[in-house]
Amino acid sequence: LVTAVVYCCRGSRSPNDKENRANLYMALKHRHLSKVQNWDLQSNKKPRVWYPLMVDLAKNNILGVGFALFYRSVFFVLLVSVIAAILEWNTPDSSHLVQSAQGTTDHLLNALMMTEVPKSTLPAVLLSPLEKCPKSSPLDKEEPLKQYAYARAWTLLMLYGAVFLASAWFVRAQKSWTQKFDRKNNTMCDFALLLTGFPADATNEVEMKKWAQEQLKKSGLDVQVEGVSIGYSYGGKADEVDEMTATYCSHLELTMRKDANL
Repeated sequence: LVTAVVYCCRGSRSPNDKENRANLYMALKHRHLSKVQNWDLQSNKKPRVWYPLMVDLAKNNILGVGFALFYRSVFFVLLVSVIAAILEWNTPDSSHLVQSAQGTTDHLLNALMMTEVPKSTLPAVLLSPLEKCPKSSPLDKEEPLKQYAYARAWTLLMLYGAVFLASAWFVRAQKSWTQKFDRKNNTMCDFALLLTGFPADATNEVEMKKWAQEQLKKSGLDVQVEGVSIGYSYGGKADEVDEMTATYCSHLELTMRKDANL
């Protein structure tokens, strides 16, 4: 909301502002013509339905199956993050190992590096191996490092195994849930057939509808064909076809508005 308010107050700074507005205008017109409209003003049937903000998209087929699958994937990422956090929390801390691994010479070098004095005035420091005996031997430092590396390796192995099993379960659950959603709700796949291989001159939807109805009767299926929609592959003439389509849609919209006295 804050971003929208700031955008409205400051205005658009994009160099393609006019072009973007024109594209949005054409997209709205295309949506207006694509959606089911109620041009009969005397009818009580509403082509658009308002839904509450907290509607369950997993049970109601409003935006399709993709939106619900996306939110399920978000929860899966949250689950993986919780598993990784639990395993990381159970891993031993390594801060004391880093401190114990530094000897007297390392501490002295660190102190000299932090001292901001000219290099020409740095004193010469000579350390004797007999200056001070360490409290622990290298063998004493090696054993905790081995234990830490062993615990870290087991933690990563458990993490990889848990994520792999969770991913396999999630893929299976997503597929099963999609099939369940499809059985429960009606989609375009339940009412449409894709037919290919027609000649290039088969562009009359009325004749194709009659042909399809006759073929269904010959097959013994008592099914009524509601309509035919032709998909064209116009290749390199995309700009010309889009311009003609936009002109046709504008003319059709004006005709509809005129017939509806709008």
